Amino acid sequence: MRIAPIAVFFADSPDELRAQGERSARLTHAHPLAVDAAIVQAAAVAAALRGEGILAAARAAAKRSVLRRQLDRAAALLGSDLGPAEVGELLGNSAIGHESVPTAIFAVASHGGFEQAVSFAVRCGGDTDTVGAMAGALAGAACGRAAIPARWLDALENGPRGRRYVELLADAMAVAAAGR
Repeated sequence: MRIAPIAVFFADSPDELRAQGERSARLTHAHPLAVDAAIVQAAAVAAALRGEGILAAARAAAKRSVLRRQLDRAAALLGSDLGPAEVGELLGNSAIGHESVPTAIFAVASHGGFEQAVSFAVRCGGDTDTVGAMAGALAGAACGRAAIPARWLDALENGPRGRRYVELLADAMAVAAAGR
């Protein structure tokens, strides 16, 4: 869920993206499948930043067969009329990476806008904050900050580490990534 900054910094360097994504994920994830899911999420965010297909990038980045199968299932579901609860059941909606990353990717790949993708992801149920946050990172990378509904931003607190602080961090990160 916290892998998006790695994608911002290393969007144009797939080998470095994988190495740094693994390094970051291993801080809190011991299982190889969890690390793979983090790398897949990072690859999808990087693809979105480059304007490329997130599902294809995710599939190409997946090293573990169980995760590749779930991404293949997500691709097969594109264009279906399944509701979010059904998608959550089929692709997963837990706190476990290989059971949530495909759902977040599907939500963005199947819905054109930020609000639609994130709302769909959250309605998939389960660990909604994890799936929603990952979908939000992907949709934000694909659609840009301007696509985030103003009413969502206006509802955020703005204390010492609130909305404005996060915006300043994001601006600094974008400048640093551009200077790489």
